[in-house]
Amino acid sequence: MNLYLKNTNLFFYQMSPFSDVNNILYPCLLQELPKFMESLVEQMSVNLNRIHSLGINKVAVGLLQPIGCLPALNIISLRTSCIGTLNLVSKDHNKKLVEAIQKLNNQAGKSVFVTLDLYNTFLSTIEVMQKERDG
Repeated sequence: MNLYLKNTNLFFYQMSPFSDVNNILYPCLLQELPKFMESLVEQMSVNLNRIHSLGINKVAVGLLQPIGCLPALNIISLRTSCIGTLNLVSKDHNKKLVEAIQKLNNQAGKSVFVTLDLYNTFLSTIEVMQKERDG
């Protein structure tokens, strides 16, 4: 029974967008953002390897949603639309994470890790809601 469950488990892994936002919003960190994002992706890779080493054969990794569209940031900045600069941060992070996942899959010799594109899913949902609101 355990072997069956072990071979069919699906594990979902995602980083909280709020931990990113808290770090990105500090002015001293803006200059160090590329190093921070690189270390974050490296740590996520280590974590994903650990998860796989536990016998999980399929790991879904959620990409970062557009953090420039988070309601908390729009309220703080008194904006009614997404903050494009912060969305670029999400895009850059996701690009690096996808590259890291491809590397992990190559090392595993099979597709253990798959990504869930939360970035475009969130943007699409926001666009639909705005169209419905504007009527």
